[in-house]
Amino acid sequence: KLNYNTNVTHINREEGYEALDKTELMNEIRSTQKELYTLRMKHSLGELKQPHLIRKARRTVAQLSTALNSLSV
Repeated sequence: KLNYNTNVTHINREEGYEALDKTELMNEIRSTQKELYTLRMKHSLGELKQPHLIRKARRTVAQLSTALNSLSV
């Protein structure tokens, strides 16, 4: 069960995603995508009281993906 009162991501955003290596970024993307899936299912069932978390999770995945792509360049 997800705790909806906490941040969507487990990473402290002030530290920045660039401080992570490739495996940590990939693991964080995977876990955030799983959370996003769960949030979407809860929203479709009408059980999600905080729909803004969907947007937050989507943006977190995008930020993590950008940080991962910057490592490849």
